[in-house]
Amino acid sequence: MQRIHVTGNAGSGKTTLGKALSKKLNLDLYGLDQIVWKSGWIKTPLEERKEKIQELIENEKWIIEGVSGQVFKSAELIIILDIPLWACILGILKRFAQNGLKTRNDLPRNCPEYIGVFKAIKVAFIYQKVTRPLLINLANELTQNQKVIFIKKRSECEGFLASLS
Repeated sequence: MQRIHVTGNAGSGKTTLGKALSKKLNLDLYGLDQIVWKSGWIKTPLEERKEKIQELIENEKWIIEGVSGQVFKSAELIIILDIPLWACILGILKRFAQNGLKTRNDLPRNCPEYIGVFKAIKVAFIYQKVTRPLLINLANELTQNQKVIFIKKRSECEGFLASLS
């Protein structure tokens, strides 16, 4: 598998798993937060996002972490971090505690965590009600060349990584 999409709710561990996969498989990792957001937590216009995502998926090999139907449909392996909402909220709060006033490395400049924490919590609830059912529907419409893996607990990530050769 050379085109891997790691997706799931805010705070589910997409970036953490993406980094581990990138290291293990020696594939470039791209985070969609760099595309979705501009400096100062300004949302990138939809057409611009689509163009930038298209540029990424045209590459032969990649790991892309984030939520995108465009990436989902182009991936050979889709890993859905189907982590419970409460665990995602804890993940968001942990990230906030670690970063506070700083901007994470996986975000554009001037996107401090203390602002993003509120956006992420709101997104987590919306994801659970709206996005998750859409992803499950997409997972039921896979092509022959695609495989989906649902990870229900963060502890399952270690076993999944160990299973890769």
